[in-house]
Amino acid sequence: KLTKEEHGYVAATREAAEHAPPVDTPALSAAFQRPMQLGRELATVGEMFFTPSLTGPQHSYFGPSTPQPRLGLHHLVQKAVGLCAPDFRQELAASVVLAGGTSGLPGMQQRLQLELDRLAAAPASPLAGCSPRVLDYIPEAAWHGGSVAGSELWRARPVTVAAGPPGEGGDCQHWRMWSESGQ
Repeated sequence: KLTKEEHGYVAATREAAEHAPPVDTPALSAAFQRPMQLGRELATVGEMFFTPSLTGPQHSYFGPSTPQPRLGLHHLVQKAVGLCAPDFRQELAASVVLAGGTSGLPGMQQRLQLELDRLAAAPASPLAGCSPRVLDYIPEAAWHGGSVAGSELWRARPVTVAAGPPGEGGDCQHWRMWSESGQ
């Protein structure tokens, strides 16, 4: 983990990742008591987000035996935006936020931006006509976003609603969220 965080990066293209120059890693050299150089391995750390097939068939975010296609990060963003109503796609595509430790690797934001721009140029893409924008990396971005959302909303008294016809499940309770505007 330490080597990844200190030396890992995301190359500008897949070709650049394949031809990464070797880098001395003194911490590993000291630990193994011999000189250690890493090159392509350091670029592969970030490249796996864009080319998941590099990890082999046994590693998949859907599990090793699922027939799901393994999509790169840029394709996952495109798919997520494409699942939303067309009226919201431009705003969503312009507000892509990276969160999590590995998303802070040098080059991650620039590479994702490059790949999203390529996808947006394709006429059949859900991103067509959008101007995708990857926002600056902010450590703990998910926590900050949840904090902002939580400060804008609060729970009101529970509201009882019918869960179906009487006798088929009865009533259930849920919390209604209210914003400052009362909506």
